[in-house]
Amino acid sequence: MGQIGPRTTVAVVTVVAMFCASHAAVALDTLRVAKAGESLIFTSLDVGTAAKIWESVGLTIESIQMVGEAPMDKAFISGDIDMALGGGNSMGFRLKGVPNIAVAAMSGPPYDFVLSVAPNSPYKTVADLKGKPIGVTSAGSITDFLVHELSRLQGWGTDGMTALSLGATRTRLAALKNGEIAAMITTPEGGYDSEENGGSRVLLLFGEHIKDFLAHTILARQSLVDEHPEIVARFLKGWFKTVAYMKNPANRAQAVKIVAERMQISETAAGKAFDVDMKGMSLDGAFLTSEVEAIRQSLPVFGILDHVPAAKDLYTDRFVPVKLDD
Repeated sequence: MGQIGPRTTVAVVTVVAMFCASHAAVALDTLRVAKAGESLIFTSLDVGTAAKIWESVGLTIESIQMVGEAPMDKAFISGDIDMALGGGNSMGFRLKGVPNIAVAAMSGPPYDFVLSVAPNSPYKTVADLKGKPIGVTSAGSITDFLVHELSRLQGWGTDGMTALSLGATRTRLAALKNGEIAAMITTPEGGYDSEENGGSRVLLLFGEHIKDFLAHTILARQSLVDEHPEIVARFLKGWFKTVAYMKNPANRAQAVKIVAERMQISETAAGKAFDVDMKGMSLDGAFLTSEVEAIRQSLPVFGILDHVPAAKDLYTDRFVPVKLDD
């Protein structure tokens, strides 16, 4: 066996150094991102991974499914998550001690909620629902708020329809079937999946009626914003690159396929819901004054705060609007 000379040693060391450097250059930062509930638009995280968009901004996303706001807030407090996809009302919880802050608007008008009636229902328009009971998840929830707001917009006052708290979707569907309620609020994916299976019929899209609203926001742990703002900025760049990708008709089929797999519904139902949800998605994350104002005024209604907070206490706009590469 021949001996390794000085020149060979230098060459080996150089190759090893180049190898290590190349791997260091592609090392990705991992972000733990919570989904505060089941929502089609939250599957954007999965679409971004499949399209290698997160990799393009130097990130690996660890997606963590939550069952709602409370577990998400607990995870922020314990330090178990870095960022989250939450509701517009999620902005208010930082004033109750949750160490996060909204860093971007995700979607404005509430296109991610629909009003469904029974398949053979005599109700054809929202005008037919005056004085009727509407199934919602719980008192003080966004579904409860939407019933009162839709009633107000119809000129009936906030109690022109009766919101009944019924909990889970299956309970609301059962109540719809037996005539206990005239209609129910659900998500587009839930509505179109049920419609496809003969359980209900989508009557209206809330986003077509309620224009000034901030349905969803992106939140970051306050310490991440303070100590690693560049990571927050990269996440937002990846997110809005993903939204632009999903809004491109050329990518619709692939995105819908991923959505259908994640939501466990047919591609037909997923496609209908996808087209609705995309209408409300922000392309740059900018906070609009009218939408923030709607959330400010709603926080006491939701029972999150006992006062209307100052807008500056709810979010930071240091990262938005996000400008994507041409």
